[in-house]
Amino acid sequence: MGNIQLNYELRSFSRLDRAALIAALLLGIALTLPAQTTSGSITGTVVDPQGAAVPGATVIATDIDRNTTLTGKTDTAGNFVFPQALPSRYTITVKSQGFKKYEERGLVLLANSVLSVPPIKLEVGTLNQSVEVISRGEQVDTATAERGDTIVSQQLNNIQVKGRTYLGLLQLSPGVRTDRDFSTNTNELGNIYADGSRGNQQHLTVNGVTDTDYGANGRMLVTVSLEAVQEFKVLTANYQAQYGFGSGAEISVVTKSGTNNFHGMTYWYFRDKALNANTWRNNRDGVAKPYFHQNYLGYQIGGPIYIPNKFNTNKDKLFFFWSDEYQRQLFPADANGNSIFRTNMPTALERQGNFSQSVDKNGCPLTSAGPAKANCPRPPGILDPITRQPYPNGIIPAQNLYMPGIRLLNLLPLPNAPGNTGFNYVYQPSGTVPRHEQTLRLDFNPTDKWRIYGTWVNLPQDVVDINASPAGYQIMPNFPITPVSFRHPGFMSTLNATRIISPAMTNEASFAVNYHQNRIFPDNPSAISNSATGINLPTLFPQAAGYIPNFGFSGTRIGTSPTLKYVGVGSNGAYAPWSGPVTILEWVDNFSSVHNNHLVKAGIYVHRDRKDQTAFLESEGVYDFGDSASNPFDTNFGFANAAVGVYSSFTQATHLLTGHYRFSNVEFYGQDTWKITSRVTLDYGLRAYWIQPAYDQELQTSNFLPNLYNPSQTPLLYQPALTSSNVRVAVDPRNPSVTLPAAYIGTIIPNTGPLTNGIRQAGQGINKYLMDPGGIRLGPRLGVAIDLTGRHNLVFRAGGGVMYDRYQLNEIFSLIGNPPEALQTTVVNGLVNQLNPSAAIIGAPSLSGVAGGAIAYGGGIPTSYKYSAGIEAALPFSMVLDTSYVGTLGRHLLYNYPLNAIPYGADYLPQNQDPTKVRLSPTAILGSNAYDSVFLRPYHG
Repeated sequence: MGNIQLNYELRSFSRLDRAALIAALLLGIALTLPAQTTSGSITGTVVDPQGAAVPGATVIATDIDRNTTLTGKTDTAGNFVFPQALPSRYTITVKSQGFKKYEERGLVLLANSVLSVPPIKLEVGTLNQSVEVISRGEQVDTATAERGDTIVSQQLNNIQVKGRTYLGLLQLSPGVRTDRDFSTNTNELGNIYADGSRGNQQHLTVNGVTDTDYGANGRMLVTVSLEAVQEFKVLTANYQAQYGFGSGAEISVVTKSGTNNFHGMTYWYFRDKALNANTWRNNRDGVAKPYFHQNYLGYQIGGPIYIPNKFNTNKDKLFFFWSDEYQRQLFPADANGNSIFRTNMPTALERQGNFSQSVDKNGCPLTSAGPAKANCPRPPGILDPITRQPYPNGIIPAQNLYMPGIRLLNLLPLPNAPGNTGFNYVYQPSGTVPRHEQTLRLDFNPTDKWRIYGTWVNLPQDVVDINASPAGYQIMPNFPITPVSFRHPGFMSTLNATRIISPAMTNEASFAVNYHQNRIFPDNPSAISNSATGINLPTLFPQAAGYIPNFGFSGTRIGTSPTLKYVGVGSNGAYAPWSGPVTILEWVDNFSSVHNNHLVKAGIYVHRDRKDQTAFLESEGVYDFGDSASNPFDTNFGFANAAVGVYSSFTQATHLLTGHYRFSNVEFYGQDTWKITSRVTLDYGLRAYWIQPAYDQELQTSNFLPNLYNPSQTPLLYQPALTSSNVRVAVDPRNPSVTLPAAYIGTIIPNTGPLTNGIRQAGQGINKYLMDPGGIRLGPRLGVAIDLTGRHNLVFRAGGGVMYDRYQLNEIFSLIGNPPEALQTTVVNGLVNQLNPSAAIIGAPSLSGVAGGAIAYGGGIPTSYKYSAGIEAALPFSMVLDTSYVGTLGRHLLYNYPLNAIPYGADYLPQNQDPTKVRLSPTAILGSNAYDSVFLRPYHG
């Protein structure tokens, strides 16, 4: 496949020109704003008994559930169109002089869809006579080239959905794949792949409004109870110009609404560990079944709002729907899917400084007084960090103990599984996930020219998990100390109004305010507070929250170290408390007009996004007490290092930052659905995108620009060397006689070059976006649908288009961790009570080494070219066969590009070898073997 790339950009527009263009377009379409709404269209053709068109016939579409009507007339070709109608069940009535009245009931219009009514053949007679038809149903859509699937409420009720979330049904749609586990009801959204798109390119709307947190494009702002969903639709290809913002799957959810009759229900869904079997490994190890419990309790009610004989007596003006669901969920696993943690905890003796009975991860004693075990090396002993002599029997004198370190060891739980090799503590966490989902919808039809509805989706949700939250933000991954709260309540409010200007012209507008709170903090801060615990380990810089620094005991002698994390996304994760609230404002408008056999639509979509997020900087500090041969103070054991106050490394950010990120999307579109004949429909249109890059309004972010990098100012790095006693050390190449611990190898030599070489901060020699903002992108769309038989049972579809996407904001969030605004420093191999900022070292001058990142200045906008062709056929027993070829070409997608890529084979060149590394002898392939046996002799088997 050739690499054909189409770029439609208007880069020569100034800011004033762009503003003038937007104003002109707004005026030109009479405040018509894109089609992130829920209305659909109804089309059809009226013919006489000989198949000739019947022009001028009156066509009435009656909403069965609301008693409202739409009225129109057929054109010269006998075609009729209702360009914007609310999704519902409809009755189509046709009246024409000389013919019997025709009435067809039970036609279903889905959201954002076209209902193509099969050809209506009138019978000769009078209007007093009538022909009534129960809906013939349409299995094959012949009115559009779009590829997608819709699941309605009745189907949702008839399908067993594990986890009670509509996203669990995504894979029922051809071409959609996901590797995300939706069996637990969370607000996770990503990893949805549609026709070759990336897993975070989907666009989810609820009642026509965006329901996505664009931090990682992988989380919903609110969740909707499955019982409150009227329909769930997925479009994967060939969708029209009215759809935008994402280039992957267009996922549309419409909630239920009230009708002219009262309806209500209560329900209870139950899952429990009592219904589960234990795992094979748990049975083998004698571990009980993990806690697991799900209770979903809810009710809903809907109907007309009226006062008998006074207001809404026909029950066709005002309706309501209310849904309320309570979820109580208890899960057996943390965010990484672990249900059992096997860890090595300090014993009661070790907490007193007595390591006489201590063993390493293989069960071998650390001192000569320890328990004997065969095939173990000579015990290394527990060394005094100052004298470098072993403590007698591994017992540290009381005067040598570092009390904050002793308190730290006593903070950990005592072993509960002694006698095992490599671990002595087993922890089986369960996380509680309470959830409360509420949905309210009001529909109001003040006149036959206006249709108004408002929705409110509320999610007052708390996630409290002893070990980790389902979102992947971890706390204490292998031992309990305090529950963590991951609170992300949210709400989504929408107001939508449709004005029927004339039978052939309508305008629909909506405005929405969405909010999603993200906060992560310990439920019991005193359990990890410096002051409350008395641990008070020193830090390089003032802390943000006053918590115990994160810690671990990695090294060579502890199998699985107990590790403390507050809010972990990276390897350490000491950025607590953490928050990232999102506020989204959206304005959408669609204008529709019918002219002969053309259905023309135009609109605009305005999206404003505000997200204030804590930077991923380790402000509380991270201690590693693990043993290290390069540490001149090492005691040979991680727990002993903590007991005497020896660390192998300590890392901390200078301070904690919060980014105030903002961006806007403004998109226009125009499209025409041209019914060339009664069997051929052509869709064509154009969508224009202005995708503003996200930026921090406080201008705290920085970016690396390779063209501004000066190689002559590159800081020097410490190089590896061997001492006369074959000890690996770090040296300054300018003065190799002065040695430092090996941990300094590859780090920056102070005062040898600026850390900001090639880095520019927003607003200082570079725009606030830190990249080229680009111009207006144009995305053409084209599709055709051909009814091959004229009976709506066999259709050929083909089409394609250009779609643009917004990359996830995490790429911008990382830029706040770059110098000069932020710096993450490390000290190595020292005594805790002598921690000194002047000894801090900084990793090699890569942006990932200073907790930040970089993004290409002129990287462009992620672009997808999607196309497909196929045939859909109606089969017996209400089955449909869909056979299609689909393709997606992605361009300008996010890609981590190594600026300092090492050429293949360079690692093996003699001049690139590390002289301090021991060379391994190649394995000789000189062995031989022989085997002789007779397989015919009898044997016991």
